[in-house]
Amino acid sequence: MQTYLVRGIAPLSCDDEIVAILNEQGDDAPLRIATYVGILNTNGVLYRVVVARSRTDAVGMASTLRLLNLNNRIRYSDRESGVCDAVTMRAISTSWHSVMQLGFRPWPLPNPPVTQHPTRRDSGRDD
Repeated sequence: MQTYLVRGIAPLSCDDEIVAILNEQGDDAPLRIATYVGILNTNGVLYRVVVARSRTDAVGMASTLRLLNLNNRIRYSDRESGVCDAVTMRAISTSWHSVMQLGFRPWPLPNPPVTQHPTRRDSGRDD
C-alpha cells in the first residue's frame, strides 16, 4: 500500500498509528487494481489517501483501521443500487473503496480520488 497526505489539511491525532498499520500491511504485492481508501479528519475533510494494491488489501486495511474506531462510510449491499452511505443509508455512486472516519457524523463524502499515484510510501509527514 502507498499513501499520501493532502497538503495543508490537519490529520487525525491517531495518524501515526494509522501510518504504523499501513506499514505493517506492506506493499510487496504487484499492483492489480488501484483501490482507493480515503481518511477524513475530525472536521470531515479528506486528509489522507491510501492506494491499496487490490480490493482484498483495501478490505483488510479498512478492517484493521476499525481497531482505531474508524468507521467505513461506504457500504456494499445486494440491492440494485449496490453502494450506499453507511451513515445516511442513501444510494451513492463513488470510486472510493472505503472512506474512513471517526464517529458517524454525515460529513459530505469527498470527491473521487485524484489520479496522482505516490512513488514512495509516506512517512506520515506532509513534506
